[in-house]
Amino acid sequence: MLQLAIQDYEGRSQTIPLNDGEFSIGRDDSNSICLTEQNVSRRHARLVAKGGRVYIENVAATYGTR
Repeated sequence: MLQLAIQDYEGRSQTIPLNDGEFSIGRDDSNSICLTEQNVSRRHARLVAKGGRVYIENVAATYGTR
């Protein structure tokens, strides 16, 4: 199973399992993956997990997605 590992600036980390599907990332509570860092836009990016691969797309990130 694919997993997304996230670590914030304070060193806290979390791991999110990624089953096949689509995941929205951003600060807004309506996202499937909600991040609290100030350099994350409300609707930042979109992940698509399919067949053991993950694709990321910048949605409306002020600071970009990499």
